[in-house]
Amino acid sequence: MKKIFYFVFYLIIFLAIITRISTFYSTAYYIPIDDCHSLNFIDDSSFKDLFFTFTQGANFLPLYRIILKLIYSFNNYNWNFILFKIPSLIFGISSIFVFYQLINKLFKDKILITSSLLLFALNYNLIWNSTRIKPYALDILLTLIVLNTAIGLCQKYNKDSISLKRTIIYTLSSCICIFASIPFIMVTEISWLILFVYFIINKNISNIKKCIIFQLFFSICLIFEYMTYIYQMKQDNQLKSQWINQGFYYTPDSFNAFNALIHFSFFDFFWFDNDLTFKLPDIVIFCYIILFLIGTYKCIKPIFTKEHDFSGLFIILPVYFTVLLSFAGLYPFCNRPIIFLIPIFIIITFKFFNYNSNNKYFKIVANI
Repeated sequence: MKKIFYFVFYLIIFLAIITRISTFYSTAYYIPIDDCHSLNFIDDSSFKDLFFTFTQGANFLPLYRIILKLIYSFNNYNWNFILFKIPSLIFGISSIFVFYQLINKLFKDKILITSSLLLFALNYNLIWNSTRIKPYALDILLTLIVLNTAIGLCQKYNKDSISLKRTIIYTLSSCICIFASIPFIMVTEISWLILFVYFIINKNISNIKKCIIFQLFFSICLIFEYMTYIYQMKQDNQLKSQWINQGFYYTPDSFNAFNALIHFSFFDFFWFDNDLTFKLPDIVIFCYIILFLIGTYKCIKPIFTKEHDFSGLFIILPVYFTVLLSFAGLYPFCNRPIIFLIPIFIIITFKFFNYNSNNKYFKIVANI
């Protein structure tokens, strides 16, 4: 059984890398109109403009803009489009391995691990966004890194103290990534809050102090990023209208808010529909919401056991926090802005099947 698992695992990894590379080369010189606007802005702007100026043409955070500008300058300011897609390809392939590390921390059953990895590795939406000039693949990678790191700290340092070296590395890298991804900011703050509460419950004074130090520097950088860039995003009328109108509360049918994410997470495993107005039947959305709620319960349940396992909270709270922001009209719960939640939805869904059974055939049938 162990040999079969490793064979399937390496086969999935191989297929995941091949599909991303083949899609990368087959669409090497296909540039969507949004990406063209981004490149035009990169061409016309100085490094200072890239860091401090918001524009609809490239409405993502400054660090990724600077990465694209560096590629452009190192290429002697020539338009070699394939070079601009290489960062997304690297981020997309890297996310496969980080996702595998994450599910290894959450699942012990090898069938659950291979099933969830297969769904993540061959999801066409994730494959497609590994070939874009936009930073969606980076959002997913950073989200997975944060969750993987936070759950690792939670499992390893309930009583032990996190070293000063680790604290410095986590703090510096997080402060830098603030300028790369809004989803990273959201997931990091949620993960920090869970860790902080966890260390308080375990009366780990040393780690509580380190959490406070981390949050102090993180907040300073976040305030700077808000004042120099995110505030401009909030003041843009077109973006403000789009984010408010695509808020969770705004949808006339409560099922429709989950439509895009469920479509992206699961149905794009089988096909890719370019029509973002595609709607799944209400019964499908309803059944998935029930499954999602049961998965949520299974994430929360281990907290009340003797082990006080908080790992599930790191998975479910980013989803509910995003929904809360959407209710407030602060973040749109639709289409591309919620792509970073795809791996989280996959994990919560497979939590539903995380049962105790020694019957391997029953597990296989249930996962299918």
